[in-house]
Amino acid sequence: KIAVSNGAGVLQSLAIMFGSLVQAILLIIALVGSQRTARSILGM
Repeated sequence: KIAVSNGAGVLQSLAIMFGSLVQAILLIIALVGSQRTARSILGM
């Protein structure tokens, strides 16, 4: 039982890490995209 619960905890922590990583990537993409749109608007 201890090993099973430990494995579940590892899976949960991995899922949390993966989720935060995806959020960080999406945030970077959003920042870069907003900068590009702002530059294109300024360029026009």
